[in-house]
Amino acid sequence: DTHDTPHTVTGTLRRDTTDTHTLTLNLATAHTHGLPTTWPTTGTGQTDLPTYPFQHQPYWLDADTTSAPTDAAALGQQPTGHPLLGAAIELPDHSTLFTGRLSLTTHPWLADHAVHGTVILPGTAHLDLALHAARHLGHHHLDTLTLETPLTLTDHHTPTLQLTISPPQNDGTHTLTIHTHTDTDTDTGTGTGTGTGTWTRHATATLTPTPPTTPPEPITTWPPTHAQPIDTTTLYPHLATLGYDYGPTFQGLTQAWRTPDNTIHADITLPTNTPTTGHTLHPALLDTALHTLIVATDIDSQEMRLPYEFSGVRVYGTGADAARVQASLGADGTARITLTDTSGTALVDIEALATRQADAAQLAALARSTHRTPLLACEWVEVVQEAEPSTPLQRAVIGAGLESYPDTPSYTDLDALVTAVADGAAVPDQVILHLPPTTDHPLEATHTLTAHTLTTLQ
Repeated sequence: DTHDTPHTVTGTLRRDTTDTHTLTLNLATAHTHGLPTTWPTTGTGQTDLPTYPFQHQPYWLDADTTSAPTDAAALGQQPTGHPLLGAAIELPDHSTLFTGRLSLTTHPWLADHAVHGTVILPGTAHLDLALHAARHLGHHHLDTLTLETPLTLTDHHTPTLQLTISPPQNDGTHTLTIHTHTDTDTDTGTGTGTGTGTWTRHATATLTPTPPTTPPEPITTWPPTHAQPIDTTTLYPHLATLGYDYGPTFQGLTQAWRTPDNTIHADITLPTNTPTTGHTLHPALLDTALHTLIVATDIDSQEMRLPYEFSGVRVYGTGADAARVQASLGADGTARITLTDTSGTALVDIEALATRQADAAQLAALARSTHRTPLLACEWVEVVQEAEPSTPLQRAVIGAGLESYPDTPSYTDLDALVTAVADGAAVPDQVILHLPPTTDHPLEATHTLTAHTLTTLQ
């Protein structure tokens, strides 16, 4: 019986007495080959939605951006060992080029550093990149690093990162620059890099061949004598009100003290299991060290400031996931910052750090101009209420009349309105579509109103 419900027919095919094959015929499949069938029509016609949450993760649309990069040595380059720099190559003019890709997928901790809702690469990440490149060339001293243009990041943007070190000058000094490329072909991490994007310079630095210096003596007393504790429980809630949208990775300042000379001493740490391999000092830990400047000035300050220029940076140790900080402000507004590990051994010394005020509008505009939207995006546009015109608008209602417009003529449909205008009625400035009543069933109501509106518009 193939006309009521689909059945599965099982039979046996015999070729000889020793070779037997089983045949299974699914009549539902046979229907696609022309066999007439009548599917069952009994039942309620409705099925309740499952009560468990729907799964929203696709498995085939996105490219795999978490796979290991191609071996740099096989491409004639040198592996760098840095999480954000994949390879380095020495060019014929004796300059050195470091390359990498920045992605919130492969480096999700970067998303924890947002300012006024825009994710930007921390200034301390630029410093970490420059220090890593300097150590690659045997330098342990960075003379200056100046941040020029913020590097903004989004979920759909995977910029190409290039760090270039110039050939040495006569005195052995090198110039370092950090650029990103906004090639739209490579935003998803799968392009060829042949698009029409532009290069943006984000930072410049100067490396000097200063020989390594002897690190200072370890700090044995912590916190220092006569240091007074500072309440830091309101620090991060206060920073959030200023626009520092920091996630857990950048909320590591746990305790702070102030000495009579107005030097701030603090304990900072990274979240458990944060990988630090390859970093000179993890950018999140370095950035957290800068939070002591908020404490040094006024924990209730209403001004947002971001790093602008690092000067006189010396590295003594690497790879820490927790540190002690000493920060003091100079008369010129710059800060001196020293980091040691938890035993008091020196890690990094920054002679001077200058900051500048952050501009929320500029950051948002930079993010919009830098990143392309992959498909469509939703934006809130403020609607400015217009003043009522001096001459009242002529309106017409399609559908039943509205109580809020008692003197407005109504028409059953657009054809009726067109006919009235042809007979001499005024052409309305606005036409209001009054949707008909529906049932209480949300699915049926949605279908009815959508179809009615579509028909009217068409």
